[in-house]
Amino acid sequence: MYKHGLGKTEDLERRKRFALRLLLGYYEYSYGNSSFLRYESDTTFLTASLGRAKHRFVSLGTELQLRKKNFRFHIGADLGYRYWTSVSEIQYVSQVKDMRIITEEFDGESKNNVVQASILAGVQYFLLPRFSIGMEANVSAGLDFSNSRTLQNGAVVRTDKGTLFEIGPHLFRLLYLSYHFGSPANKSDNNTPSKQRSNG
Repeated sequence: MYKHGLGKTEDLERRKRFALRLLLGYYEYSYGNSSFLRYESDTTFLTASLGRAKHRFVSLGTELQLRKKNFRFHIGADLGYRYWTSVSEIQYVSQVKDMRIITEEFDGESKNNVVQASILAGVQYFLLPRFSIGMEANVSAGLDFSNSRTLQNGAVVRTDKGTLFEIGPHLFRLLYLSYHFGSPANKSDNNTPSKQRSNG
């Protein structure tokens, strides 16, 4: 994350200012779940999936920053784009007591393009004049354009395209450590946070 303060960034006593922000990121995770299909006689029919997803994202926005002692609070908004892919293994399972029988097995692939807007709020605490720790929460809404296919023994048996509207809060969107660039306005400001421009 990179932030650039607007206005007189050398004025360290200034309590309020706007800043531009750029956020780039990547993360991946594994997932697994199973769901109940139906129950017949003494047999339970389930579907189980195991896979891995990879996310890449970028967002650009602005924020209003308010400083009080060693704390800096901010509220703002940004607009972003996220591209994520996933690969998975899907199994249809018949279970009789403790015995599981795989009746069918598929591979799944998905590519998703997401455009989203967020309202955000956060706080930073300055451990040192140039170092701070921070956290941020947001509420985002966006459109997820998906393109997926299902394969069995290497052959495509199904393709799907769709658009999904997503909205929801993220209590901890970011937890981060920042270094603040810039020079103090004068020597007496050594205990005051430096330039508003920062990255973390």
